[in-house]
Amino acid sequence: MVAAGMAMVVFAQRNTRRAGNQALVVSAVTAFALAAAAVPFATEAAPGPPVKEESGPVSPSAEAAADRPTPSKTPSSEAPSPSASPSASPSPLVVELVQLDPRGDDFHWAMAEPARFTKKQLAELDDAERGDEWVRGHSGVAVDSEQIKIVLRGAHPEPVTIIGMRARSTCREPLTGTLLTSPNAGDSPLSPIAFDLDRPNPEAASIAKDEFGNPVTDADWYVKMTGQYFRKRSITLDRGERAVFQVYAQTRRHYCEFTIEASTLVDGAVIRTRIDRKGEPFTVTASASPKDYSGYREVYFGGIASPKGWRLGRPTRSGDWLMPVTSRG
Repeated sequence: MVAAGMAMVVFAQRNTRRAGNQALVVSAVTAFALAAAAVPFATEAAPGPPVKEESGPVSPSAEAAADRPTPSKTPSSEAPSPSASPSASPSPLVVELVQLDPRGDDFHWAMAEPARFTKKQLAELDDAERGDEWVRGHSGVAVDSEQIKIVLRGAHPEPVTIIGMRARSTCREPLTGTLLTSPNAGDSPLSPIAFDLDRPNPEAASIAKDEFGNPVTDADWYVKMTGQYFRKRSITLDRGERAVFQVYAQTRRHYCEFTIEASTLVDGAVIRTRIDRKGEPFTVTASASPKDYSGYREVYFGGIASPKGWRLGRPTRSGDWLMPVTSRG
């Protein structure tokens, strides 16, 4: 198994694994001003069906075709429309920003191999303004969820309509080498959209909310999904107009590498725009042992679990890990 030879690091600075543990979610909010710096991303085109409207809810046949990079998995009661010829036009969307959001003091990270950090390295982590950047620089992968902010800008002379979004994922056993854990209480995102990476190539899903507008979670802090986000809605952008998405992708069982694909309807054709991390896929891993730390070969504790800084935990005969003992004074 892949899990047998992998290492995981989880950082803990809070009492509960709330914010970073469970969900990668996408929230769609139209914005009018943002930084002009654009990052080049690859785009790919695919044929789409003729449509009569470019705003408001998308017809079932158009939506089914938009979800069909390979033969459609979305049932439709209508007869299939003739496919339009593949478009040679450039993407009607510009990926203006892809940002891996910081996870604050509450995050859990894993690595594929056991890691023995030096005192100097742990001191660097203690002093790092962005601990998540330090961990990513040492091949760390977010546990349970990854948070990504994406800004798309309309780049077509006529309005374009975003009618779908899905994750293209490849998954295997979760990482088990080193864990860095730092739990705390966290804030909930507004208007989240989620990808369930335990399903193959999942479509963007809506999230259930409580009376305060916060995502509804289960006992393990995974967000509750309520169906496909773009099933009954679409987002139309004029030239130069922006849409901001806060993406949460979650997995309970796997280590996943994934990209995001936005489907846009323009001039009767469906154009697909790939969103990734500077040409590389996004990554996230499930916890190797959700109830304890026995699934990892090395475990480091930080935050309130180790007030004097990051420390290697103490292994037990049962295979679990205990918080490090710190001297008084």
